[in-house]
Amino acid sequence: MSQSHCTTTSRRFKHITVKERYQIEILLKEKKRPSEIARLLGKHKRTIEREIA
Repeated sequence: MSQSHCTTTSRRFKHITVKERYQIEILLKEKKRPSEIARLLGKHKRTIEREIA
């Protein structure tokens, strides 16, 4: 039995770019919270939290 279509979903974002890492660094120096940074960069809050941990 074979399937005629793929049922997996693709992710929109897989990695944080170098540019985004610099932006995170700058925003952290400006005392922005991870939730604010996530909103500004269009990322999930947990993604930002993992990046700064």
